[in-house]
Amino acid sequence: MKLDLIIPLKSNLLSLAINNTIPSLIKNISFNNIYIVTKKDNFEAIKNALGNTVICLDENKILDGLILNNIQEYFKKRNVDYNRAGWYFQQFLKLSISKLNFITNLYLVWDADAVALKPIQFISKDDKVFLEKTKEHHKPYFITLEKLIGLKKQVNFSFIAEYLVFDKEIVKEMLLKISKNKNWWFDVLDKIDSVNLEKSGFSEYETYGNYVSKFYKERFIIRNLNKTRKGVRFLGKQPSEKGLKLFSYVYDYMSFEQWHKKYTPLPIRVVAIFFSLFIGIIKKSKSSSKTLISF
Repeated sequence: MKLDLIIPLKSNLLSLAINNTIPSLIKNISFNNIYIVTKKDNFEAIKNALGNTVICLDENKILDGLILNNIQEYFKKRNVDYNRAGWYFQQFLKLSISKLNFITNLYLVWDADAVALKPIQFISKDDKVFLEKTKEHHKPYFITLEKLIGLKKQVNFSFIAEYLVFDKEIVKEMLLKISKNKNWWFDVLDKIDSVNLEKSGFSEYETYGNYVSKFYKERFIIRNLNKTRKGVRFLGKQPSEKGLKLFSYVYDYMSFEQWHKKYTPLPIRVVAIFFSLFIGIIKKSKSSSKTLISF
């Protein structure tokens, strides 16, 4: 079963996505189509580099009314800092993809700063969807979740990772429970208090993950891929093929969070790299001894 691959792309990640992320996904992931959700200004650079291997979607035309400027104006009316408006906008876009008829029923959202290092499967042999298990916990996400649909945290782990496979029908059902309004995202924002609104008050991954945990757990399998979020610290913002190859012996994927700084001087970076690989090997050996489990 092939999925459509959705990559929300901010302009500051354009180079990384073109040179590393997208080529790594083409190489390692089975997909139907790749859709890049980004500003129209980025279309030309993407097309020049990747041609017809990807399809560009204007982020301001995914859903009528869902425009970054509208989110920013909402923040201004609430008298809070709107620097996080784009962060919420990206989350709403991922959920709004479910409204597009031409997208496959199961669609994979992948972070533009995450590079796949080896082949990764997202559907099991018995057609269950793999969900990633992580350790993050941020209380405001679950306060908002309960306000929106009366649902408490269902599991003792987090669903926040660099990717997530969404089921369109489940997403649409969940959104109807969140709001009957056309512009449902404003109802989400209304449920977040001002302090958390200008920080982190909602997570689309935690909301969806806990929703399926409650109502559709028989369709999913929990797993924990070997990954690292310290790509920039080890390899810089423009990683080399040799560097990625080294980490591919241990990790399934690595992300390059742009706010990180590269380890310097060189001796410190070398020690950090080999320590990370050593820890990765230990994690890999532990995970290989465990079987994948359903909820």
